Amino acid sequence: MTSAVDAADVENRIRALVAALDDRTRQLATARERLRRSEAEWRRQAEHDVAHATEEARKALLRDRKAIESNAEEVVTSASRMVERMLEREAPGYLSAAWDDELWSTLPVERAGEWIRVGAVDLEQQSLPLTVPLSAGVWRVASSARDEFRAFVHNTIARVVAAFDPLRVRVLTFDPDLDLDLAALAGLRAVSQTSVPPALTSVEDLEGALDDLRTSVAAVDDRLTAAGQHTYWSALRSGHPLAAATPLRLLVIGAPPNGLTDRGRARLDQLRGLASDRGLLIIEMVQETTSAASPLHATITLRGDASTASTAPGLTWTPDTWAGESFLRRLSTDLTARPRQDAAPSVDFRRIVESIDDAWMAEADEGLEACIGSTDGGDLVVRLRAENPPMPNALVGGAVGEGKSNLLLVLVHSLAARYSPAELEMVLVDLRDGVEFARLGPTRESPAWLPHVRALGLEFDPDYSLGVLSWVRAQMSERARLLKAHGATTLRQYRARSGRTLPRMLVVIDEFQRMFEGDDDQAAAAAADLDNIARTGRGFGIHVVLASQALSGIRGLATKSDSLFSQFHNRIVLRNTAAESQAFLAPHNLAAADLEHRGQAVVNDSLGSLDKNKLGTVAFAQPDYLEQLQVQLFRQGHGGPPSIFRATAFATWPVNGYGADASRGVVAAVGLPVAVEARAATLTFTRSPNQALAVVGSQREVAISVLVRAVVTAAESIGPDARVLVLDGDSQGPAPAAWLSALVEHLRRRGHAVRHEARGTVAESVLRLRRDKGSVDLVVPVALDSVDLDTATEPDYELPSEALRDLLRSGPLSGTWTIGWWQSKPVLEEQLGFRASGVRAWAFAGVSRDDLTDIAGHATREPVVSPRFVWFDRLAGTIAQRLVPFDPEDVIGTADRA
Repeated sequence: MTSAVDAADVENRIRALVAALDDRTRQLATARERLRRSEAEWRRQAEHDVAHATEEARKALLRDRKAIESNAEEVVTSASRMVERMLEREAPGYLSAAWDDELWSTLPVERAGEWIRVGAVDLEQQSLPLTVPLSAGVWRVASSARDEFRAFVHNTIARVVAAFDPLRVRVLTFDPDLDLDLAALAGLRAVSQTSVPPALTSVEDLEGALDDLRTSVAAVDDRLTAAGQHTYWSALRSGHPLAAATPLRLLVIGAPPNGLTDRGRARLDQLRGLASDRGLLIIEMVQETTSAASPLHATITLRGDASTASTAPGLTWTPDTWAGESFLRRLSTDLTARPRQDAAPSVDFRRIVESIDDAWMAEADEGLEACIGSTDGGDLVVRLRAENPPMPNALVGGAVGEGKSNLLLVLVHSLAARYSPAELEMVLVDLRDGVEFARLGPTRESPAWLPHVRALGLEFDPDYSLGVLSWVRAQMSERARLLKAHGATTLRQYRARSGRTLPRMLVVIDEFQRMFEGDDDQAAAAAADLDNIARTGRGFGIHVVLASQALSGIRGLATKSDSLFSQFHNRIVLRNTAAESQAFLAPHNLAAADLEHRGQAVVNDSLGSLDKNKLGTVAFAQPDYLEQLQVQLFRQGHGGPPSIFRATAFATWPVNGYGADASRGVVAAVGLPVAVEARAATLTFTRSPNQALAVVGSQREVAISVLVRAVVTAAESIGPDARVLVLDGDSQGPAPAAWLSALVEHLRRRGHAVRHEARGTVAESVLRLRRDKGSVDLVVPVALDSVDLDTATEPDYELPSEALRDLLRSGPLSGTWTIGWWQSKPVLEEQLGFRASGVRAWAFAGVSRDDLTDIAGHATREPVVSPRFVWFDRLAGTIAQRLVPFDPEDVIGTADRA
C-alpha cells in the first residue's frame, strides 16, 4: 500500500515538475523575445544616435572649415598686402613689376631699390613675386640650360637699368663664348657707353677689368666714408645724394674664368668680399650651388617651377619668363628717350668753330689756343705755350665712356679750324683701336683728309710707338739746325729772319700708357724719349698731348712719372675715380671724381693745383659735322696725304713703287720698317758669292707676301725680260697653287720669261742649273721642305742638295740670284748646309726663338703683333729689324695664301 502511494505521488510530482519546466521554458522564450526586441530597439536607437552625431559633427566641421577658409583668405590677403608694401618699399616699380604691367609702357622716372624680382611663388589663389636682394653682393646661379641663365641675366639687367637709369648702371660681362647675347640692350649705349658695353671675351681683358673695378669699388668706399655712410644701400635708403652719384655695378661672369692668373683670382675673391656694401653685384654662373662664402651672398638654382634661392629657404618658385628681344629693344629705345632733368648742358661744336674770327689767319708764333667747350663764365679754353708762362703740353684723362675720344677730336678740330697747315701740323697716334683717329685720314668713302695731319698711327705696336718718338726727336734736331742757321731762338725770330714759317707740331698719343707695357728695354727707351721731347720740345715748337683712362700703376714709368708729368702743366680731366682724379691732377684734388655728368671736365693749367680748377662742359662733336668740317678744310688747302700706320694691316705698296735706282743693280724690296714716313727695306744683290735671300717660317700668309714682293721687284730691276725659274714644292699637283699661279701670270704679263717646275721635277731642274750656269736670272725655290734633294741621280750620281748649295754660293758670279721660301730652318740647313752660308739675307716669319737667334743673334726680338717678320742681312752690319710685309694683292689679287 505504501509503495503504490509513493509511486503516484512521485508521478504527480514529476508531472508538476514537467508543468513547471514548461512554464519556465515559456517564460524564458518570452524573456528572450523581449531581449531580442530590446536589442533591436537599442541597435536602432544607437544607429540613429550615431547618424545624428555624425551629421552634427559634419555640420560642425563644415562650419569650422568655412571659418578656417575665411581666416586663411584674410591671412593671404593680409600677407599679400604686406608683400605689396614690402615690394613698394624695397623693390618698387620696375624692380618687381610683371612684364605685362602697364608701368613698362609709360616709363616714368626711375625708382631704385635694394631687392629685385627674379620669379614668382604660386599660391592657391594668386602668385606673388619672388625677390632677391641686390645687396647680397654675389649671386651664385646654377642652371643646366644656357637659355635659362641668359633669360635670367637679361631680365635682371632690364629691371636694373629701368629702375636706376642707364646713367647710373655699369654692367661688365665676361662672356667668352658670346652666349649671353646682349645685342638687344646695345641701344642703351646712346645714353651711356658704359651702361651695357660689349662683353669681355678673354681672361686677359677680364683681368684688366677686375683691376679697374677694384679701383672703382675702393673709390666708392672712400666716398661713403667721407659722406658718413656705412654702405651704398644705406645711402640709397636714406636718399643721400651720394647714392644718386654712384653707379650700381653688375659683374656678370657667364662662364668659368679659367686662365686667370693667381693675381686675377685673388682680385676676384677680393671683389666678392667687398661687393655687398659698395654697390656691386656679381652674378656668377656655376655648375652647382654650394654654400656661399658669406652669409650675405645668395645661391640660386634655376630648375623650372622647382627653383630655389637661399634668401627664401623652404620655398620653390618659377623664374620669370624671358622679357623677349622685342621688349628689350623697345625698353632700350624708351630709356634713351626718357627725360633726364639732371642731364649735362649740351655745347654745340659747330657754334665754336663758326665763332672763330679769321680762320686760318692766326699765327702760332707764341703757341696754340683752342676752345673746347664752355663754362659758366664763357669759353673753356686750352692753351699750349712755350713761354709766358710755359705750359707746352697737356695731360688728358677720363674713365671709360666719359668722352675722352670726343674731347681729343674736339681739341684737334678746334686747332685745325683756327690755324692753317702752314702754322700747325699734327702727329696723331691711337694705341687702342684707331677707330676715332682713322676718320682723319683718307678713306675709300672720302679721299679728303684733315690737311694738318702728317702721320696717323692706328692700333698699338710697340715698335711704331718708339718709331714715332724717334721721328719726333729727329724733327727736333732738324728744327734746331734751321733755327741755328738763322740765328734764331724762337719761331717768331725764325719767321722774321728767314721769311718762312716753321709750323708748330702737335703730337697726340691716346692710351699712351701702352708704350710702357711689356718689354722693359722698350719701355725704358720710350720713357727716355718722351721725357726728352716733353722737356725740350717746346723750344722747337713741339707740343705733346698724352691721353689715358688711368695713370695709376704704369709700371714702366715707375721712376720717371714725376719727371715726365712735371712738363705737363695743362691737365684736362673728365669724370673719373677719386684715385685717378688725384693721379691726373694733384694729391687731394678730387674735382674729377665729383663731376656729375659725362662730358664735364676739369681744366687746370697749373700742374693740377687745387686753386686753379676750371669746370666746364666739353663740346660734342657730331660725326657728320666733323666730316663736313674736314672736307671744308681739305678744300681750303692741303699737301700730300699723311703717313698712315695700322698695326694689324699689311703695308700698302706705293702706287709709284719704292723709288729704286735702276743703276744700283738687282734690288728686292721685302717690307716696310715700322716707322713714320718709312721707306721700303731692300736688298741689293751683287755679283759676289753667297747672295741668296731666304724667307723662313710657317706663317704662310706673311712668308708668301714677303716672297712675292721680293721676286717681283727683283725681276723688275733685272729688266723687262728677266728669266725666272720657279721650283715649286708647295703645290700638290703639276699645276701651281692659286697664289703661285697668280704670281707666275703677273711676271709673264710684265714680259718676263717664267718657267714653272712642279715638285716631281725640282731635283732634276736643280742639277740642270749646275750644268747650265747663267741660263736663269732668278731662281725661286718655294717650300722645298717636302722635296727630296738628298738622293743621288744617275748617271753622275750627283746630289741635288749639293747642286743647290753650289747655286747659292757661286750663282751670283754668273748672274743667277736666288730668292726662296722654306717653312723650316732645320730642313733648309739639311739642304743648304749648317747655317746656310749661301744665304745672305733672312726673312723670318714664324720660327722658334732658337732658330731666330741662331742666325740673327740673341739681341733679336720676336714680333709681338702680326703681320710682321724679322729681317736680317748678314752684310748690313746692323741688328735685325722687325718689318711689315707689303700686301701682295696688286700682284696676286685675292688668291688664297693660307
